[in-house]
Amino acid sequence: MSLYASVVGFQAKTSTGTLDITGDMDGNQPKAALFFMSEETTLSNTPLTPFHFTMGMTDGTNEFYSVVHSETGVTTTDDYSAAYTDAVLRGLDGSGSQTYKAAFDSWITDGVRIDWTDAAPSAFQGFVVLLGGSDLANAYVGTCGTGATVTDPGFSVNQVIMAAIGTGIASGTVQNGAHMMFGMGLDTSTFSNSTSSNLGWSFLMRDGLSTSAPGTVWEDACVISKLKDTTTSGFDYNMTVGTWSSSGFTTSSDHSNSDKVGYLALEWNSGCDVRLEPLDNNNYTSTGVNKHDYGVTFGGTGTPVLNMLSGSNSRRDTGSRDNNDAGGMHIAATDGTTDKAVGGGVDDGVSTTATGSNASSKSLAIPNPFAPQSSTAWIRATFDSWATDGVNHNYDAVAGGSNYHYLGWVVVPSGLTASVVGTGLLDSQKLSRMRLAR
Repeated sequence: MSLYASVVGFQAKTSTGTLDITGDMDGNQPKAALFFMSEETTLSNTPLTPFHFTMGMTDGTNEFYSVVHSETGVTTTDDYSAAYTDAVLRGLDGSGSQTYKAAFDSWITDGVRIDWTDAAPSAFQGFVVLLGGSDLANAYVGTCGTGATVTDPGFSVNQVIMAAIGTGIASGTVQNGAHMMFGMGLDTSTFSNSTSSNLGWSFLMRDGLSTSAPGTVWEDACVISKLKDTTTSGFDYNMTVGTWSSSGFTTSSDHSNSDKVGYLALEWNSGCDVRLEPLDNNNYTSTGVNKHDYGVTFGGTGTPVLNMLSGSNSRRDTGSRDNNDAGGMHIAATDGTTDKAVGGGVDDGVSTTATGSNASSKSLAIPNPFAPQSSTAWIRATFDSWATDGVNHNYDAVAGGSNYHYLGWVVVPSGLTASVVGTGLLDSQKLSRMRLAR
């Protein structure tokens, strides 16, 4: 068996046409890809206005994107969002107009080709996570309701990665106000060493207010949670994922609604070790190497090939929301060789909206939500090494006492013949070097 995961940075194309993004898949083509991009044009710890975040996913046949934008320096907030199934990346400006769009074109050796049908105004920084190999048996991208029996994948799904903006996803229509919801569900009957089966976070920006009033939430029991945008407390709904079947999975909501979510459904080989872990930055209050603990010793080869960290700057867990407080969001990934992160924030209580976007070569980069337009990322780390039961990150900036919760995802290949990307060696040689390194 083999498993390939490659984190690759890229820049938005400023002319129409195709862009090839290649990593190290040992000469193979991917089976799935996740895209993330902000409106920062340089890889640095210093943000650039405004706040903008787009993410997408593809299985090589189907695709989905979601995008949120919050304008900066305006007396009433200008916040917009959109999502649909005809691209992997899309941009919006301060009036809600489209600024760029890129769709999946084809898989290529070691990477993916995307087609920029609408060129970007600047070379914005982004990254893609490429997944492939025989350990990833199947992948499927689709949309579903928040209370549905989902059979479109047609295979034994054991993980889903989901994104939503709190609407019915109608033809990519731009809406006022901006929800960004992201989460993962995992079949813990297959991956019993995972701490969590459902993890997610949500970030809300309210449109048209005299001061920005974001809300954030961290969920350690739900994948998608929609915050109420007209009150200072409560949720429109909370959605969980479960009842994994031979053809798909189910979603369940505590309140009936017509919203849709986009998802990447994955079927990992049961010999892999896949884990979701809730993390709290208060456990990492000193600079230098800190281990993110994932519980018991990793199975499979014992060495992960991918770690992703993401959150919304929420200081609470178990569904308790933060209201009218500065907020932000961040996503970072490492394959053990390359670290990439994007994110941003929206400041609260200011007479003119203060927003910012971040992009850096970090394995963790949590923006400063109280000065998102000007301050360096509050919490920063780079990948150090794989531990036998966790991931070591080298922190160069910490912010203890903030209680920022975020989602950790680790993927470990199955068996003793699994490939480790990044060396170009045969499987047996790679494993020998791994053992020596440990």
